[in-house]
Amino acid sequence: GPQGTRFGGSALAGMVNIRSHRPTDTFEGYVEAGAGNYGSWNLGGVVSGPLGDTVKGRIAVQQNQADGYIDNTFLGRSDTNGYEETSLRATLDFDPSDDSDYSLTAFYYDGQNGYDAYSLDNNRNTLSDSPGRDFQESLALSGRANWRLSDTLELELVGTWSDSEIDYAFDEDWSFDGLCDGTLCAPADAFSNTDVYLRDRDELSVDFRLLGSTDNSGLQYVVGLYAQERDEDLYRSYYGDFNSTYATERQAIYGQIEVPLSDRLDLTAGLRYEQFDDSYSDSFDARSASDDVLHSGEMTLTYQATDQTLLYATLSRGDKAGGFNTSAISNLPLLAPEFQAFLLPRLRVRTETLLNHEVGLKGSYLDGRIDLRAALFYMDRDDAQLESWTLDFVPFIWTGFLDNADGSNEGFEVDMNYRLSSRFELFGSIGYLQTNVEELTTFDVDLGDFVVKRDIDQAKSPEWQYNVGGKFYFSENLAARLEFEGRDDSRYGYYHDGGIGSYNLVNASLNYRIGRTELQLWGRNLTDEDYAVHGLYFGNDPRKGYINETYSQYGEPRVVGIMAKYLFE
Repeated sequence: GPQGTRFGGSALAGMVNIRSHRPTDTFEGYVEAGAGNYGSWNLGGVVSGPLGDTVKGRIAVQQNQADGYIDNTFLGRSDTNGYEETSLRATLDFDPSDDSDYSLTAFYYDGQNGYDAYSLDNNRNTLSDSPGRDFQESLALSGRANWRLSDTLELELVGTWSDSEIDYAFDEDWSFDGLCDGTLCAPADAFSNTDVYLRDRDELSVDFRLLGSTDNSGLQYVVGLYAQERDEDLYRSYYGDFNSTYATERQAIYGQIEVPLSDRLDLTAGLRYEQFDDSYSDSFDARSASDDVLHSGEMTLTYQATDQTLLYATLSRGDKAGGFNTSAISNLPLLAPEFQAFLLPRLRVRTETLLNHEVGLKGSYLDGRIDLRAALFYMDRDDAQLESWTLDFVPFIWTGFLDNADGSNEGFEVDMNYRLSSRFELFGSIGYLQTNVEELTTFDVDLGDFVVKRDIDQAKSPEWQYNVGGKFYFSENLAARLEFEGRDDSRYGYYHDGGIGSYNLVNASLNYRIGRTELQLWGRNLTDEDYAVHGLYFGNDPRKGYINETYSQYGEPRVVGIMAKYLFE
């Protein structure tokens, strides 16, 4: 559910909190290298330790590269859907006194990845003469300062800055001129086009937090002020040039308090008030500015039923700010009047509000050998922002946009870890999800007309997902892991009734450690199952007369590799 009190609209569906390793008090680090099939390899290393009496540092470097799982038979290449990624992260921690500490982190990422994912023959062999790309170069800085004002009161300041240049492009026709030479093809064989997006995105944020507690009652609280500015410049090349500028500003005040109501019962309550302003302009002389007020919050009761079992009930609310459908705006002059009339009221997407009701259990049993977590939830989604599409057949132009519709999500999640013995451990998680879209108007590519669909499943929302497996410790130095994962089928769009099929995968690894050296053999999708992670439904093959059919974007096939890691200090 939403975690909007502290994190705002970015946490509408929840929050994954990733904490990187901090610099260490003693000198240590590691180097690692690995290789696998499909031309994959990686190199990396970390150095961490003291740089003086009050300064510690850590630097981590990683390089990953692979050819990908596509063969472009027209170009005679096997790397058009590959990736080449470099990341660098450096951190300095300063501890000048017992009452203050400071941290500075710099992050750099350079991804030169290909995008050649769809095949007219619906396999891993493509015919694109202009394979796409998915490049990103990002630089980010983060600073943190903490002052201990007293034994029960701290002031924290966090500032972030980032700059990203993103280059995304794809071959719309997935083919080449001359595909139909010597064959009977559709008259529209001349269709050939690429779509290119270049973005420059800057972001600056500041977050002040006052964290406090009481000496005896166990009460804890946080009060914060937050401000963010984000600017994005877009250049699109698609039957001409298009430029746009989009800027947003956020100012928020938030607070959360944890109050013990009794020895076993605690209350957590939080609220966030946020002012959201945005402005938009483009080379088609479209101008718009708006402001909105967002409200997030939560209330949670936790009950320590026994020493091993914690029960909780949560009511939480989150908002996701609206914005502009830039792709629809840039396509609008190219479309037939009926598509223009449909998209005009949808050029701006409204704010989504989510209200989550959740009850759950967290427990540890059999002297800590079983860890169990379970949750049951129901979510109301008002003005849910759903990805939708139209296809104007005459110019053959796809238009993607976010549309608003009311809906709901409900289900449960269970996660368990069971240490049967010192040598054998079982783990597993399962999730069940039921979704609903009450009413959505969309363009049906089979009917060639706009239709109203009611009470349908949300896209990309399988009913079942699971991950189960075991860890086997043969000795102190040798261990193995075997796991099974899978999901139910699901629809991937609203413009037709097709879907992504279910799948079940098998993964395994074998780890060996001798001294400071670790070796790992690993494999994913060991049964080499062909499974789709995304799909499209339309007519794109002139050899078949552009009939509508499903095209699948496949997940990785069987991949295997070896990794070596050496730790030093």
